[in-house]
Amino acid sequence: MTGQLLEIYSKNRDYNDPSKGYDHFFYYKDHIHGYITQEIIDKYKELYESNKENKLEDNKKVYLTPLSNYPSHKLKNYIEENNLNIKLTRKISELNTFIINHDFITESYCNSFNHYYMIPADVILNNPIFDKFKKCPITYISSNLRKNIEYFFIDLCKYDKFLKIDSNFSIIKQYPIINCYLVTPRWGESKAYKHVDFFLNLDKTVKQYNLNLIFDSNIDKTINQDLVIDEDIFENIFNMIISKDKSNINIAKGILSNLDFESSKPYLIYLFNYFYFLKQSSDDTNIKYLLKNMKKYTHTHFTKNYEANFEELLPILVNKYPNYTQIFMNCFRIHINILLKHPAIEEIKTY
Repeated sequence: MTGQLLEIYSKNRDYNDPSKGYDHFFYYKDHIHGYITQEIIDKYKELYESNKENKLEDNKKVYLTPLSNYPSHKLKNYIEENNLNIKLTRKISELNTFIINHDFITESYCNSFNHYYMIPADVILNNPIFDKFKKCPITYISSNLRKNIEYFFIDLCKYDKFLKIDSNFSIIKQYPIINCYLVTPRWGESKAYKHVDFFLNLDKTVKQYNLNLIFDSNIDKTINQDLVIDEDIFENIFNMIISKDKSNINIAKGILSNLDFESSKPYLIYLFNYFYFLKQSSDDTNIKYLLKNMKKYTHTHFTKNYEANFEELLPILVNKYPNYTQIFMNCFRIHINILLKHPAIEEIKTY
């Protein structure tokens, strides 16, 4: 499906004399690559609940789908190093398993809904009564109409504005109102809209071919199950990063990218919210995967020294993740002692 969000742009006929009124033009705001309804979300939630404990098993044929963020080379290395009879393939008829990323799906497709009229494009484009709205003199407003468009979406809340401008827009009322999330291009996140069709067909495909789902996080647990950060490792990594030596920082990021993510999460949250350097991009695919995972866990503002404001660090983290409070306090203790170059604080307890 191809669609576009349609709005009205109003231009003063004479900027020096507002009494002369306005001209109104179509504003083709967003290209729509798909729309997500509550029914689709509910079907995905059922898939998630029935597959969330699945783990990578031997003698399977799996597809590292476009909805996964897992580094393919890391999975291949694990298969080879453990002499597993697991074949990576894209031929759905041969498959047992899809690999997908739950966080990516929820962030990309399970967003807030809105109500829209869904109108066949021909109703607007081929109707002469709307011709006067199509020729906007402002290039960036008028030139972004997508070719071969099938539908226009008009925000239900904007309907009265359309009707006030021209009563012919009452034709909109005869078309269905869809409560949905519109998938549109977002800067730096092309993957979501490029592969929305795969997500929309996920439930149907899984049931048609009797497939299992494995989530990136479970693969990560299997591959990195023996690599979990503790206070000693945290202290060593903190010292490497605070040295601000590029080679030390790269080594630290390499270590962090190979840890079991879920078990190490509170330590990672502390480090990523204090050190700006950890957010910098890398060509290493393991680090890229870690950066994607950490994106939604970074909340602090960085100072000119590329470190978080010390006074806001703990309040932000504790308020966001109260279950990790004691671990954050342990990290803070190590942090202070490293800065003081002396074990001045032996313990911080929470109550």
